[in-house]
Amino acid sequence: MLMKKILLISVIFILGMSFVLPVLGQMPAQQSNPSADTAEGIINKQLQDLELIGLPAEPDNPVDPIVNLIKMSFSFLAIIFLIFIIYAGFRWMLSGGNSETIEKAKKTIAAALIGLVIIFLSYAITAFVFNVVLSGGRRF
Repeated sequence: MLMKKILLISVIFILGMSFVLPVLGQMPAQQSNPSADTAEGIINKQLQDLELIGLPAEPDNPVDPIVNLIKMSFSFLAIIFLIFIIYAGFRWMLSGGNSETIEKAKKTIAAALIGLVIIFLSYAITAFVFNVVLSGGRRF
């Protein structure tokens, strides 16, 4: 029971840090700007901050937020399947030679790998369709 709690806390910590650390690494250094006291200066600084962390101030294409949401959801699903693989590996290592537990772990690994393949293929198909749609079919 204690092992499950430690594993759950570790997974939550790793997932939380995977969302926080990229943003913290891209945040700009604080700069002194004499016009930062005005409303226009504050708005310009916020727009510059958005551009520095990778978010466009104004999206070039209205479909970009949808594409980014789809990419994030595929990434999240891939992380979940990777966690399933790690979990099954732990079950296999801690099985103590119990053939029933080993078989369950093998089935979980196989199902997670199939899930990963489906996620990667669906990402590839989605990226292809969006590229064709956004280019207006001019590529083919």
